[in-house]
Amino acid sequence: MNLKKRAAGAIAVAMSVVVMTSVAQAAPADYKTGVASQATTTDLATNGIAGIAVSMSQYESDAYEYIGLADANVQQMNVARVTSGDAAEQDADAAEEGLTEMTVDVADADTAVQAENAASGTETDVSTETADSEQTEEEELWQNRLMADVNDYLYVRASADADAEIVGKLYKGDVAEIQEEGSGWTHVASGNVDGYVNNDYCVTGTEALAYAQQNFDTEAEVRTNGLRIRSEADENASVITAVSEGTTLKVDSGVETDDKWIAVVYGGTTRYVSADYVTTSLALGEGITIEEEQAELARIAEEEAAKKQHRLRK
Repeated sequence: MNLKKRAAGAIAVAMSVVVMTSVAQAAPADYKTGVASQATTTDLATNGIAGIAVSMSQYESDAYEYIGLADANVQQMNVARVTSGDAAEQDADAAEEGLTEMTVDVADADTAVQAENAASGTETDVSTETADSEQTEEEELWQNRLMADVNDYLYVRASADADAEIVGKLYKGDVAEIQEEGSGWTHVASGNVDGYVNNDYCVTGTEALAYAQQNFDTEAEVRTNGLRIRSEADENASVITAVSEGTTLKVDSGVETDDKWIAVVYGGTTRYVSADYVTTSLALGEGITIEEEQAELARIAEEEAAKKQHRLRK
């Protein structure tokens, strides 16, 4: 608004100068000298535009009286000057409106650029969504999975009761599929075990996935006979050995490789195998029934007895 007023004031002063110059030219020489003398004594720095306007009005009035013009003519000229000032103010308004319109255009342009950037960013968002989708697929696989968060094992019972018969065990690292989840007990199946576990000692879904990733190794299962284990991640590197299909190797997760190679631990040393011929997964187990456990314990006992008998014969 101050800019608009200054513009209007400047135009009014310019009009006054023109009028005063015209009047002064029509006045006698001695009056011109007086005007010039008086003008040079005006303190523009002190009076500013307002002071100039007042001085101009006084000069014009004196000049018109000096050359014999009527007061009515002087009033008419003053009105013309004021009208010019109003017109200047209107022009300033129009200029300000034009500036506003231009600002709006710039804002619209910025909006368009933002829209274009947003459009170009869609691909990034799609890529992100794709990565999230892949992660979600893995998480979805775990939505119906459960792991026992224990130091040794968790009992699996025949019913949702702490006094129910023990039908199996989930050892640390075993994963089970959820059949039906309850508020205190969950019905699970793992291996040949089918029964109920206490929820207080379990983790499920993405929490179970995170637990597995943090606490257990990743294995690489060989899918072809004669897979070469190399000293370096290079097809020209020396061959350490060759392994048969079905062999499992511990993945060395602390070593970064490209998509073509998997770092594995063999003989206590980091070696490399082609990623095309192995499948990686978390090294997790399955539940065991009480009968299976008893049979396994019996087998171990027999082996120990056979070893002891063999030593005695020596």
